[in-house]
Amino acid sequence: MAELRPIIATLIVDKESQAKFQRLRDRYYPAARTPAHVTLFRHLPEREPEEVAKRIREITKGIAPFPIEVTAPMSMSNGVALELHAPELIALRTRIADEYSAHLRREDKKPFAPHMTVQNRVTRRRAQRTLGSVRGSFTPFTATGEGIALWFYMGGPWAPLDEILFEG
Repeated sequence: MAELRPIIATLIVDKESQAKFQRLRDRYYPAARTPAHVTLFRHLPEREPEEVAKRIREITKGIAPFPIEVTAPMSMSNGVALELHAPELIALRTRIADEYSAHLRREDKKPFAPHMTVQNRVTRRRAQRTLGSVRGSFTPFTATGEGIALWFYMGGPWAPLDEILFEG
């Protein structure tokens, strides 16, 4: 039997916004193993990955790409993130969470606060310096949510499972 791997779900954003996110992550994230991303779920059921992809495709059917306001850098105690405002994203994530509520782990059951992590797992002092630096050069912008990427967690790096683009 194949080894089961947790499934991670992230938001796909437009290429220009992804490039902005990636530049920040490359500058501040220590030893980044994954591309810049907006995490939707850290652990979806791993037993039937094709079924998870199929169900998320059904849930997202009819959803059109939507705006995401990238509003400000924020502190995450031992890191820095960009705060995101997107009612459509919160509603979509809630629908998926409702579908998988019996299978979600504690971390994925917490209230969803959309963000893109710029830096994590550093000292508070270093995080505060980074926050000051990012705030000093940050200009709010509007990104576009274009879909959901599903990944297998491979004990560190991620392996792609599927991309589900919004078509509505």
